[in-house]
Amino acid sequence: MVCQNCGPNYEVSLDGFCMNCHHPVAGGGGDEQPTTFDYGQPGEEYGKAEGGGGYSPDGGTVIVAGAYNASGGSDAGTTYVEKSAIALGGVGQDDPRLPKGPKLIGWLVSFSYDPHGKDYRLHEGRTAIGRDQDMEVQIDYDNDISRRHCIIMYREGRLTLTDDFSQNGTKLNGKFIDGGVPMELSDRDQIDLGITRFTVYLVD
Repeated sequence: MVCQNCGPNYEVSLDGFCMNCHHPVAGGGGDEQPTTFDYGQPGEEYGKAEGGGGYSPDGGTVIVAGAYNASGGSDAGTTYVEKSAIALGGVGQDDPRLPKGPKLIGWLVSFSYDPHGKDYRLHEGRTAIGRDQDMEVQIDYDNDISRRHCIIMYREGRLTLTDDFSQNGTKLNGKFIDGGVPMELSDRDQIDLGITRFTVYLVD
């Protein structure tokens, strides 16, 4: 077994990798099971699964199916694709391991309770704030906040804040807003609920 990068002067590990450059060696390891690697982490083994996919140990090839072979091309049921294809949104768009769910649009940041700061993610759709456990942003330390206090909504490029008829009201940039009336939110706006203040930070 010879490493195509380093030649015959370097040892090969039991799992078939060059001990010098960690590149897979043709015929190394004797593992006939498909081997896959996690996205973008050269040298980190993702796991073994039939028809798996991921980056090769050198970070230069995507293993779509089969077992990696240093000779390149297609061998023993292996399909090789340049990793740039994934970066361009081609291969891997529907990969079940990729994150799913609504798009991140910003954060709420507060220093009211924790002097080191606490941040909460804002996503497309509805973000409910209150003391209830089922709130997307639960504030259980502030008794002046209602169980269901207010709602932040992002829809069709518009971000709004609506007071959910809370007991003590909601302030936007120092002024109380009317219950049930959506108010437009912008980057660096301040929201006051009880003794808690949030600053809105939006993704550029």
